[in-house]
Amino acid sequence: FMADDHKFIAWNVRTCTMVDNDYATALGYVSALEGAAGPLEGNPVLVMGFGPLGREFRQILIRRGAEVSFFEQDKKKQQEIFELGHDVLPSKEDIKRFRYLVDATNTGDWLGAELIHPEAWIAAPGVPLSLDHQAAEKFRDRRVHDRLQKGGASVLGVGL
Repeated sequence: FMADDHKFIAWNVRTCTMVDNDYATALGYVSALEGAAGPLEGNPVLVMGFGPLGREFRQILIRRGAEVSFFEQDKKKQQEIFELGHDVLPSKEDIKRFRYLVDATNTGDWLGAELIHPEAWIAAPGVPLSLDHQAAEKFRDRRVHDRLQKGGASVLGVGL
């Protein structure tokens, strides 16, 4: 494993392969979401955030056949998302339309239970967790989240 302030990778010296943490984390969390909620193929999935991790989620979800939309507040990133052919929600109130959520943001405690579909499944590798305390409790059994373990395990697993 190697890391600096911007990137975390695993290098397998036997196979001479490298795995990027963003890719491995996205793959691990999409797999866990499908394991909990079923296949995402043909289903609308909302990715919240379009940074490096959100971009990896996009690629993996497209390969899995999901219909990918975004919630992103940065205007420049919104334009990029539009140019890639995806919808960007006009307001956070629209999040409630989606039963499958991926939290790729780096901002905590902003997403309340009233903004989440009552039957939502949530994949949330982000630290801090976007869900406020009430939402985190309400969706405790319908979310995949930990501080770092799944992402680190995914890097190790993909790198072997």
